[in-house]
Amino acid sequence: MPLSIKSRRNEQRLLRVNFNHGLARGMLDCIIFGPQGQNGLVNLVAGNGQPTPGTGSRNWRVTLDGAGLYVPTAATTTLSWSIPNHVNYSAGDVSARIRFVPVSFPHNFAAVYTKQDNVGNREIGLYLDSSGNQDFFSIGTANDSTVYTTNFAVGKVAEHVMTRSGSSITYYANGASIGTISLANTTAIAQPLSFGRDAAQTTQSGDFTYLSFQTWNRALSAAEALQLFQQPEAFLTPVVEPVYLALSVAPPILHAQILL
Repeated sequence: MPLSIKSRRNEQRLLRVNFNHGLARGMLDCIIFGPQGQNGLVNLVAGNGQPTPGTGSRNWRVTLDGAGLYVPTAATTTLSWSIPNHVNYSAGDVSARIRFVPVSFPHNFAAVYTKQDNVGNREIGLYLDSSGNQDFFSIGTANDSTVYTTNFAVGKVAEHVMTRSGSSITYYANGASIGTISLANTTAIAQPLSFGRDAAQTTQSGDFTYLSFQTWNRALSAAEALQLFQQPEAFLTPVVEPVYLALSVAPPILHAQILL
């Protein structure tokens, strides 16, 4: 399914996933947040959960990495966006990548993304503290409360990747590994995956401008995590549209009559 977005130079273009690219292997979701509203914000992996927009107005923001969707810290169901429940991300090997720009780090438990019930059981979820460091991750309802230094900064592009192979999880921030842990749980939570809003506590919402989000049913390698940061659209390709040539006929030459 093609996606119409505007690039950094603000021209409109159509993109689709290049499934022949190595980074697209095993992809479950691919969402590029852009300024085209509901008709442009689609899951490029056809047939998988299409994003559900909030009922409030779209809040697009321009960043150094292109246009993104701003979800403020006061996020409610009218402002947050989500992916409907279509897969158990904790069922086996998995990777998730989020690219965003922090507007602020509002508190010590700010949701970046989370798939959870209303009492805080999470199938998958990522949270940052007031310094921008990862201070909570959950998968299959198993939690990791270790603080990992990300070096994320307000107003700058931040990219987080998590991978799980078996029970071994590795976290990456801006292409570099920041830590590992072992979590093997596979418990599913039949709820949407939300961006920037914690369903259990509105005071745990983030304050971020979202650029893109992808998931895979495999563990990405360290080289792939670095490539994603350095070449964020490597697995996307422009849609080539027909070129129509407009033929014009020159107007007849008007000869002036010179009267002697």
